[in-house]
Parts: sequence; C-alpha cells; structure tokens
Amino acid sequence: MNRGAACFLGAVLMTAAACGGGDAVVIPPGDGGTDGTANQDSSVGPDGGVLPDGGGNCGTAGLPCCAGGVCAASNACVAGTCAPCGGGGQACCPGRTCGANQVCTAGGVGPGLCANCGAGGQPCCDLGTCAGGGCCTPTGGGNTRTCTGATSACPQGGGVCAAGSCGTCGGLGQPCCAGQSCTAGGTRCQGNNPGTCAACGAAGQACCANNECGGGLGCSNNVCGTCGGAGQPCCAGNSCTTGLACNGGNVCGQCGAAGQTCCAGDTCNAGNLVCGQGTLCTQCGTPGLRCCGGNTCSQGTCNNQTHFCQ
Repeated sequence: MNRGAACFLGAVLMTAAACGGGDAVVIPPGDGGTDGTANQDSSVGPDGGVLPDGGGNCGTAGLPCCAGGVCAASNACVAGTCAPCGGGGQACCPGRTCGANQVCTAGGVGPGLCANCGAGGQPCCDLGTCAGGGCCTPTGGGNTRTCTGATSACPQGGGVCAAGSCGTCGGLGQPCCAGQSCTAGGTRCQGNNPGTCAACGAAGQACCANNECGGGLGCSNNVCGTCGGAGQPCCAGNSCTTGLACNGGNVCGQCGAAGQTCCAGDTCNAGNLVCGQGTLCTQCGTPGLRCCGGNTCSQGTCNNQTHFCQ
C-alpha cells in the first residue's frame, strides 16, 4: 500500500472511531453527519434493504462490511470495514456522493473523501457548479478545477467572473475559454476553435468534465444515462446497485462468487474466498492458496509475510 492510500485509509478509520464505531453510531439520515441524528435501524442497507445478517455482526460503522460490501445507510465500505460517509473529511458514500456543499475528491483512491466545495478557492461542486455565481476554472493542469468567486478575474483569461461566465467565454452558449474549458455549472465544451459551451449531465446529454453526470446517471460512450443495474453502465465512482460490481468494461454485473469480480470494499460472498490481486474472488485457506480474511487458513497456517497458507 502506498503512502497516500495508507493515509487516506487511516483518516477514514479514525473518523469511524471518533463517531463511536459501535452500536450507537451518530449517522446522518441524508447529509453525511451534520445533524447528530442517530440511526434507529442499523439493519437497513443503503438501498433500503435489510443487511444480510440483520446488522448485528456487520454493516455498521467500525464493523466488517456485510456480504457484497454492503453497509448501513450513510456508511461506506472502506478496505472491508464500514465507516461513516458523506460529511467533510469522511469517505464518500456509494456512488461517490457527499452531503450538501461537499464534493467527492481523491480521484480513484478508495471511495474518495468528501471536502467543502463551491466557494472561491474551493473545489468545484458536482457538475462544475460554484456558489453565488462563481466560475469553475481549471487550475494546476490535469482535471483539477477550482471555483473563482464572482467579481474575481478568471485565471485563464476572458474577463471577470459573473453568473458562471468569465465575461467573454465559459457561460452556456458562449465560446469555450482557453483550453476548451467551460466555467458555468452543467456545461462542457463542444466543437473546436474554440467550440461552444453546451449543457451537459442530464439524461441523453453529453457527460460533463471528468465523465460526470447528474444524480442517478452514469457516463457511457460520453452520454449520460441510467446506470447501476445488471448489464447497465457503472454509476459514478464505478458503483453499482447492491450485489453487483463494476467490471473492467464499465458494466455492472454479479459479484462476490468464485471467479466473479470482487464486490464493493474488495469483499467476496463466502469465508473461503478472498479478493485477489486481479480483483477477482478466488479460493483461499488451504496450503498454496492465499490466506482468508483475518489471515486465517482452514488448513495449515498463514505466513504473515507472504499471506499464503502453508
């Protein structure tokens, strides 16, 4: 594990511990941990279904994820353990979602981390939106974009930011700014030299920057549409509905059984299966095979250096 991933995981697990990690976990009903409301039914999964074992031995903050990487509502499966999600500094919830005025950052590192967004100098919120008529402008190269506050000069030129436009470019229907960028929320550049900023992110529209789509939609072949079900494109953050996982072709399919893609949180559906390096569930626990969860073997002992049974 590289240092960045280790630090991310440590931050998430410390958040889980700070929030109780046991049965009486303070979990938000919908905004990621800001109103102090206790979850009254820890057996309910993120899609409203009942957790596989009723929630007693898995699925709540600090406990292992249930089969298929399932955790109770407002929790995310991080490295096999459920942790509170959606609030500032917490893991992103399934589908890389966060609470109000939060955005899921950290790219593809685990489920990502939620951070404040929308104000001047902060990351742009979902679909490139900024508060108070601010402009979502490219910064530092790559796909990084930051909000420029209204009445401030846009860093890539064009003029002063107002109502999401950098004056002469970036707004809906305006020419694209330098680097074929658009600065108004829910727009992307279409065409060349310099191109025009067009609406994006809704069903049937082009995907926005970084392949973003509106809530409940996924990006497939650069078009936003229904996602998450079996045979459908994966949703944001390579997520699928409970019991499914995103395969290498960006399509949701069955997960957790031997030879199938690992479910959310790198989990498999049986104690004699483990998520291998190729993200597939493989047999474990006997000499010559990988150790099972908790470095256990049904035959022989687990070599803690090689993580294989001997």
